[in-house]
Amino acid sequence: MKNLPWKKIGVAGLSVGVVLALVLYFTTGKSTKPYSTSINPAFGEYISSYTAGVVSSGSTLRIILSRDAVDSSAVGQETAVKLLEFNPSVKGTSRWLDRHTLEFTPTSRLTSGQIYEVSFRLSKLFNVVKELGTFEYTFQVIPQNFELSILNVKPYVKTELKRQKIEGILVTADFAEPAAVEQVLHALQDGNSLKVNWTHDNEGKQHLFVVEDVARKDSLSTVKLSSRGGSLGIRQADERAVEIPALSDFKVMNVRVEQSGNQHIVLQFSDPLNEKQDLQGLISVGDLQSLDFEIKDNEVLVYPPVKQIGTKTLTLEMGVKNILNYRMKEGASFVVVFEQLKPEVRFTGKGSILPGTDGLVMPFEAVNLKSVDVEIIKIFENNVLQFLQVNDLDGSAELRRVGKPVFRKTMPLDNAGVTDLGKWNRFTLDLSKLMNAEPGAIYQVRIGFKRSYLAYICEEGEATTSSNEMTGFEEDDWSKNGEGENSSWDTYEDYYYGEGYNWEQRDNPCNISYYGGQRNIKRNVIASDLGLLAKRGSDGNTMVVVNDLKTTKPLSGVQLEMYDYQQQFIGSASTGLDGKAIINTKETPFALVARSSQQR
Repeated sequence: MKNLPWKKIGVAGLSVGVVLALVLYFTTGKSTKPYSTSINPAFGEYISSYTAGVVSSGSTLRIILSRDAVDSSAVGQETAVKLLEFNPSVKGTSRWLDRHTLEFTPTSRLTSGQIYEVSFRLSKLFNVVKELGTFEYTFQVIPQNFELSILNVKPYVKTELKRQKIEGILVTADFAEPAAVEQVLHALQDGNSLKVNWTHDNEGKQHLFVVEDVARKDSLSTVKLSSRGGSLGIRQADERAVEIPALSDFKVMNVRVEQSGNQHIVLQFSDPLNEKQDLQGLISVGDLQSLDFEIKDNEVLVYPPVKQIGTKTLTLEMGVKNILNYRMKEGASFVVVFEQLKPEVRFTGKGSILPGTDGLVMPFEAVNLKSVDVEIIKIFENNVLQFLQVNDLDGSAELRRVGKPVFRKTMPLDNAGVTDLGKWNRFTLDLSKLMNAEPGAIYQVRIGFKRSYLAYICEEGEATTSSNEMTGFEEDDWSKNGEGENSSWDTYEDYYYGEGYNWEQRDNPCNISYYGGQRNIKRNVIASDLGLLAKRGSDGNTMVVVNDLKTTKPLSGVQLEMYDYQQQFIGSASTGLDGKAIINTKETPFALVARSSQQR
């Protein structure tokens, strides 16, 4: 779930002559000059909220008016008059999402780091006094940046140590084209260029790489990794020297603590390890007893018996064996630091269908949080096929066209009987107690948090609250009656942040830059006891099997309806005693709906 940095113009308690000053300050790891703008609060009579703050280069921009500006025939159409101007100029199209929501879609991606001035011609929509004729504000695009991390150095085949590969990840602050990213990194060993293969995530921000065919030799060597940001439009540069130990040198290359999931220590060795060896007595952590060990290729995972906080000394005795049964010639010791887990939420399990006859219980887990915000969006049953035209069952596109918010509440976690909020704890949401579930409707459950909910302990001087703090669900997301007629709750596929965002502080829970849409989670669920399996043959027959999700027994008498992509009915059937039915259609089916009493 992604949240927009909506600005809301308030007029209560302010005279027309008062000007509210907003100062924006953004950093890219170097000093930049603050950019200031001012907003006349009298605009609040006409403008409810607008996209502001720091946005992704692929963002669309919205302005939500306080009243209807066009008639219904204009909804979904491009604007007939030019309402928006940008400095620097931006090519794109404006269209009305509804009678009071204007969306601007740039033709191409916005310029990284650029501050844009926006002029909205309010006088072309309403009769206003001269000083309110043009609404002016600014926003900034996320300044591009990158960070390179080495994940592992290991052989392709466990027993063939001469041919190695370096695995790593390059993270960009904002979307980056794969072709541009692949020009950033160059690898050299003994003056020879090495091939780098890449895998890019869909959001264009996480870029895994493998440096291929690294030679491990009889003597120590290094691979030089040079990264230059010119192809990304930035001046940032980085140099890394990755040690490739001699073939005869069997040792520990890296030690780190993993806090996510089950807390453990990771020891990375120069060689793959003998997975059958007993490590008891060879690896110790302070005075901890009953350590558990797991060997994975060239890594040993060390699990303490209980969650640790603070500093410990890890001692490694000689005698640990590599895959070829060579023993380490000498021991070593390392200082390991067990830090707090960063505040986070996550769903447990998978799937989008919840059996509904005994309540709709959805489990989730949280760490270092005293509360969470829960929001539920209802996709109406008669809109589900329209929703599925542009989504899979767990999608989020164009929600405003098919659903509305029906529930929002801050739920405390520190009164749920949990003794240690600093570790991952499981909680449950019984959706049946939060709303009346309509058969056949899809519900998107969103869970988010803001900085004031932290159980995480910040260092002295680092405040955990702020008048500028981000939350997953901004106050502007809802109208007063909770029906959510504003469009700002609709999901975007980009990340948005408030003023003061600093990419280098994005992983610091004590800094506002940690909070944004990417910290929130969402899952779509449908309340049903019906399980469907369908298989279509080349003869136009589709065989359908319906089972009870709770008992797995076949269900008879279930009414089946089949629709094409245009939501037109193309066939039906009813299941027999064996829970099976066959529907023959000439058209290619798009959706299958099963109905049994109140079940869908």
